[in-house]
Amino acid sequence: MLLTGCGGGGEDWASKDPSAKAVSANSFDIQMAWTQLNTAPNTSPTLTVTGSCEGNYVLSNAAIQNSEESGVTYHYNRSNVNSSYFNCAAPFQGGANYYTSLNYFVLEQGQYKNYYAFDDAYAFIWRAMASFPTSAKVGDTGVIGIIDSYQNNAPAGVDEWSYVIEEDTSSSVVLNLIVKAYDASQLASVVNYQDGTPYKTEQFRYVVGPSGSTIKLRTYDRKDASGFTIHAQ
Repeated sequence: MLLTGCGGGGEDWASKDPSAKAVSANSFDIQMAWTQLNTAPNTSPTLTVTGSCEGNYVLSNAAIQNSEESGVTYHYNRSNVNSSYFNCAAPFQGGANYYTSLNYFVLEQGQYKNYYAFDDAYAFIWRAMASFPTSAKVGDTGVIGIIDSYQNNAPAGVDEWSYVIEEDTSSSVVLNLIVKAYDASQLASVVNYQDGTPYKTEQFRYVVGPSGSTIKLRTYDRKDASGFTIHAQ
């Protein structure tokens, strides 16, 4: 999963004061917020993990860089997942993991568009550039994009990015970014990837401020077909 842009700590005012929770009537430019998040270095807070394991979870990304080849300028940045799981329920096992990926993107009218990415084992190619909504309201849903992954030039799987806009306060919303991952063995027996069963589903909930001017990671959830489940907050 190549998820760039991680953000700072998102205050959950609604859980501290239930009266603060509200369905905002405003529209939010999620694409602009995603661009702001990914064009500057940032690190999420250290989220506390509960569920199948205890531990912590941190997302971060480095500043964007440019390179030029044959007169063409390429933009890229590096994103990282730093997790540590322990006290795991059987049969799950813990350990520390540091995962990093190199993400290439285009700037389309100044907006950050995920395009393709690499890590130590896989190449991830978006079928079309990622598309976040520009005028989203509570209750809106949609598909951001589809990624084909390859290992040693052979198809390895498909990832689907989608979103749900959830309520937060009168001046903010929660972007629930959902990533469903399917592997090649699952895809061999179906016509469309949606007919398979994801081996992993992740949800990244970001708080988005007025007009999409701010975006901060609040929680992270993961559920595997194996039964492994964690919640990080």
